[in-house]
Amino acid sequence: FDPSQGMPQLAMSMDFGTHVADFAAFLDGMRKEIDPEGNAITSFQKDGRTWWQVQDGPPITATTVDTAFVVATDPTLLEGILAGAGESSMASSAHFSSVRTRCGGEQLAVYAYANVEAIVDRFGSEMPEDARRIANALGLDTLKAAAYGMAFSGDGFMDSFILHAPNASHGIVPLITMPEYEPRALARVPANAFYYEEGAVNFDQLLPNIRKLVARVESNAVEGMDDFLKQIQSHLGVDIETEILGAMAGGACTYLALPETGGLYPELAIMLQVKEPAAFEKTFARLANGIAGAVSEEGDVIASTRELDYRGQTLHLFEMQAARGDDVVPFTPTWTLLDDWLVLTLVPHTMKE
Repeated sequence: FDPSQGMPQLAMSMDFGTHVADFAAFLDGMRKEIDPEGNAITSFQKDGRTWWQVQDGPPITATTVDTAFVVATDPTLLEGILAGAGESSMASSAHFSSVRTRCGGEQLAVYAYANVEAIVDRFGSEMPEDARRIANALGLDTLKAAAYGMAFSGDGFMDSFILHAPNASHGIVPLITMPEYEPRALARVPANAFYYEEGAVNFDQLLPNIRKLVARVESNAVEGMDDFLKQIQSHLGVDIETEILGAMAGGACTYLALPETGGLYPELAIMLQVKEPAAFEKTFARLANGIAGAVSEEGDVIASTRELDYRGQTLHLFEMQAARGDDVVPFTPTWTLLDDWLVLTLVPHTMKE
């Protein structure tokens, strides 16, 4: 992008292999037929190759490079492509190579890459100071590239969306940095599930990282955030940061399945791995009681908790009913601890299955 011209420069290539000369001859024939006088399109020889230039309309220059037909909106840009960019070329970029490999490498069918670092370098100075400060706090200055890739894999294909911010020390990326993934919960998912997602999240680092991000945006806002967490603790009787998020081990899974026992709603289960199941069960029971009390205080719904023994397993039910009238609350959130997994479902029969 040349700011003095106010327009981006574009280049495109099409690889014709051994037929590139045939395509060049086809273009020359089309030029002679469409514009025999050469008023709109000119063709000339330079450096041992044929060049085409559009004189009337958008500025377009084209020629052949090895087996490819290359088109550019600026002659200087095209000459630069022919000369080669050497060490400054995209081919020598470690960011480009790393992202391309993760998107599918040689199996790629579609690949789009944005050199975010170069874009920010070119246009970042035009951002207002406050906007740039907030953007950097969110991690714009750590972002090197963004890409989309679709690659064939076996009998299917893989879609990839990548935001590349290696070794980011602040911003959004550290919030979603995960430990190495492994399918920990798959054995507990029924075969009739039609949606399944599993990953790993550093829940115990979530709020500390959010504090860092908030402090970069507005340092005074951290105090307000902590006051809000204290209010939640006062209402629910549980410290969300230390007793809930701090007790998580990282594994997380969600699935949807059609109920084997019938019913109108698909079964939803959320599973979260915890560090100390016995201690966490008591903590989560306090949280559920606190939520039931808070919901009942609103006046529209009356909520309560109770336990149900099912084949030696304690199921915790979160029951609700309308405070007025005969409206039915269709869901009874239910939870239990299976080994080191907290399992939450919308209806009790899902848990029994």
